[in-house]
Amino acid sequence: MCFARQYENFNNKDLHKPLTFDGTRYADEITCDNVGLRAAYSAFQKLMKEKGEEKTLSGLGLNSEKVFFLSYAQAWCVNYRQPTLVNHYYKTGKHPAARFRIVGTLRNAPEFAKVFNCPLGSPMNPEEKCSRIYGSG
Repeated sequence: MCFARQYENFNNKDLHKPLTFDGTRYADEITCDNVGLRAAYSAFQKLMKEKGEEKTLSGLGLNSEKVFFLSYAQAWCVNYRQPTLVNHYYKTGKHPAARFRIVGTLRNAPEFAKVFNCPLGSPMNPEEKCSRIYGSG
């Protein structure tokens, strides 16, 4: 499975001893995150067509699409103590740590890369993106 392979290549460099994910253990959650983001973005695009593009946020220069993706990331924004991260998310948990739910999902969204001008081949716009439940592409 493409998603599992991709997440297995993540590691948490904040730990004294980097640990990697067992992507197959998180396969259901990873898939739901990616499919859910696609569904939410599709609904968002439909709304923008019906209602029209909103103005940018004053002083920040963020258009509606950037706010959409930043809101997704903000929903997962948490800070874990190291023992919690190791014991729950790496050893026993069924959910990947929040930072990887953000990065792993957004890097598979071509729309994210376009909105934020991420160069092809960069960490947030890899050439190989997972887009289907099984396989890649």
